Amino acid sequence: YAEAEEQLLDVTSQVNDIFGEAHRSALVAHTYLGEVQAKLGKLEQAEAVLTETDRLYLDSLGRDNAWRLYNAVLLAGVYLQQEKVEQAGALAEEVIGRQRATLGDTHLDTLITAATLAGIRNRQGRYGEAEELSRQVITGFGAIVGDDNAALIEPNHTLLLSMIGQGEISEARPVALKIQELMEQDTGIAADKREQILQDLAQVLGD
Repeated sequence: YAEAEEQLLDVTSQVNDIFGEAHRSALVAHTYLGEVQAKLGKLEQAEAVLTETDRLYLDSLGRDNAWRLYNAVLLAGVYLQQEKVEQAGALAEEVIGRQRATLGDTHLDTLITAATLAGIRNRQGRYGEAEELSRQVITGFGAIVGDDNAALIEPNHTLLLSMIGQGEISEARPVALKIQELMEQDTGIAADKREQILQDLAQVLGD
């Protein structure tokens, strides 16, 4: 991601010089830059980039533009990583409402936002809502990529956490076993993320 960030910094500078910062190409480049910086853990920089880009999207392309909504859900994710849980929730709620109205419940963008919102609801202790959202995401993703795709690890993990939060340990066992199965097929999970998932699985499956 460090190399990607360096390339995107160069691209955004060039596009700004040629087209201006409010041009669609510049906005998309800045969205990608903010996404990469978030993945690198540069949360303050990512927040600054995505916040300014959101303002420019609103001014030039409107609140319901698909790229603006994608940028906004990235920003919600950054808020969540910074423990700005209420800000994250408010923004994700706005985005998913607009996506449901313009794209429908089963569109991939809507499902991605639903996955983000489910994680936020867990952090807020709203486990029932998190469980409902997670199940919607799992069903939707499964219809798009298949039930055995590694993309289902994260929404199943979110579902698991919501069930643990509600004390549904025995009921969570099939979910934990599904995560275990999916993780055996995927070696691309970051080490720290894998360790966290394994710790959560142990709460349900035992050591």
